[in-house]
Formats: sequence, C-alpha cells, structure tokens
Amino acid sequence: MLLIALLPTHLISKCNMKNLAHLSSGDGGGAPQLLPPRTKMNHRALKSSAAVFDSLEEFLWEQLGFSIHSWVRKRWDTFRARRQQGAANLRASLEQLRADATIARQAWYDFGHGYFYQSWPGQCVSGRRDTTKRIVELKLRSRVEGRRVLDIGSNVSFLDFLIADAAKKIVCVEPDPVASAIALVAANLSKSDNVEILPIPFEHFSDDSKFDVILSLSSHYSYQGAICGHFDTYLGRCEAMLSDEGMLILETNTPKFEARFGGVENTLDLLRRRFDVVEIQSYSSAVAIERGRRVVVAKKRGS
Repeated sequence: MLLIALLPTHLISKCNMKNLAHLSSGDGGGAPQLLPPRTKMNHRALKSSAAVFDSLEEFLWEQLGFSIHSWVRKRWDTFRARRQQGAANLRASLEQLRADATIARQAWYDFGHGYFYQSWPGQCVSGRRDTTKRIVELKLRSRVEGRRVLDIGSNVSFLDFLIADAAKKIVCVEPDPVASAIALVAANLSKSDNVEILPIPFEHFSDDSKFDVILSLSSHYSYQGAICGHFDTYLGRCEAMLSDEGMLILETNTPKFEARFGGVENTLDLLRRRFDVVEIQSYSSAVAIERGRRVVVAKKRGS
C-alpha cells in the first residue's frame, strides 16, 4: 500500500486495519489483495489505493497535522500524475509557482499549509479541502446553471473551473498574489473560457452588471481582519452587486477562526439583518476542517 509505506509504523497501528483490508480488496470484500513488491500498479489497484487514502483523511488531519498531511498528499499526487497524460506538466507548473513564492518569501498566507487549499481531481491535485465534495454538498452546479457568478476570495479558483461549464460567466476576485498567479496559469491550461481571474481585493472591485450568484466561501474574514473593514460593509457591497432575484451563498469559517470575530452565530445574525435566509446547512463530512462550518443561502429582502 502506497500510503501505509509513507506512514511511520507506530502511527499505522492506530488505524482500523480491518477497514483497510476491506478497502484494499479488489472486489470490495473478501481477503485483502495486497500488491506484490516491485509490481507496477494497474488501474484497479490504483483505484483501490485511492480509496484507502481517502479512508485515512481525518486521521491524517487530526493525528499527523497539516504539514505532514500536505507532504503525503504532494507525493501521492506526483505518483498519480505520472500515470495520467498531461497532468504531470500542469502539476509541475503550479507547484513551481508555490516553490518560487516560498523562496521569495512573499507576503501571503499559505492556506494549504505547504500544498494547495483546493483540490482539482482531474489534474491530480489534492488540497486541504475536497473541491468535488463541496460542489456536491452545496449543490453549486444547479445553483449557478446559466447564471452570472461572482466568487469573492476565490483562492486558486479550482472550484470555479469545475463548475464553469454550468455557469454563464464566473468572475473570480482574489487579492493573494500567489493564489491568483496559480489561478491564471491554471486558467490558461483549462478549457474554461468563461472564467475571469482578477488579482485585486474585493474592496477595489466594481462591475456595471449585477450578479445572479455571489459565492462568499470562507472569505468574509481573513487573517488581516474583516474584508472591507467590517462584515456589515462587506455584506452591503454584496447586496449592491446582487441582482434582484439573485442569491448569496456564504460559508462560514471554522468555529475556532470565526470566534475571533464574535462567533458563527454572530455572523449569521448580522447576515439576517440585510438578507432573507433561505437555507442553512452543515457539511456531512466529519473531517476537522469542515466540522462546524455553516453554509447559508440568502436572497435580498423582499425578492
């Protein structure tokens, strides 16, 4: 098993080896089909190894920590990319940007803790957060279908590339110089010609046309404080840019981070002062980085 080989023996013993054996079997049950040494992995074995890797996701986060998790993910992606035509070159380009930024010590916050914050499965890029699962849980494809979308604080914009074929137009606003540079490289290599990357702060962004959907996914507060100076000011700008029948999809940060600004419930109370809340949901995932977040779908008052 690729992942098990990367983990120290005393940590492996903490895992549920019964589940690992079940996942490593070729047909989903029966005796484990362990790979013989020095044998090139076929597609079926690679898929089985991916299942094992995903089954240890929470263990990696909570027991090993962010940096070790990123180290393992990076090597797993390199291994997969070698077996997917074209993926290796893209990964190399994106990873070089990260390396250059680290060497130059640019002033940016590494949300991915040594790797990417968002994942891009089709390009063998993992991340701190599973982009595909977020899209499914938030029903983003159906919510952006045929609509004009603004993504505030889009990070590397992998999420936007994965829903671009459903949307009419997506404008991504990202002030972080490294994240926006990675997004621009990825945009040139992707087939999404309706995604626009703007490397500017949301405070400096303006557009003559209204948006049908505004995505604010954990971007209303940053490590520098509230965007636009105050959360209510931020919401006011969102309200002004939203069409009459449009929707704001706001995801809170983790409860620990949101507590710096009054807590999750305080954020929701401020949101209700300007918008009609249509739906509030939580992620089904038990992974630490998703636990306790709330996702709010809201519309303009009286719309």
